[in-house]
Amino acid sequence: MALVTDPRAQQFWDADGWLDDAYGRVLGTPGAAWDVYLLYGRGRAWDDILPPKPDYWMHQLSGVNTAPHLDPEILRQHVENLLHA
Repeated sequence: MALVTDPRAQQFWDADGWLDDAYGRVLGTPGAAWDVYLLYGRGRAWDDILPPKPDYWMHQLSGVNTAPHLDPEILRQHVENLLHA
């Protein structure tokens, strides 16, 4: 967390990989969803067993074509759009 200095940021360790698998199911990836970038608009809540589907996401996974591969500039544009919405 040394790179993320915002006091609102929190870090959690999922030693069993439950979250990777849960997001894999939500996102439809062929396996665990790690190395993904998920964006949620204001007011989104996790109120079910599985996490909510993000409003936008990108990844660095092989064999996934249901979302774009990471492009930092495009991701930044989507972040800014959500922040201004």
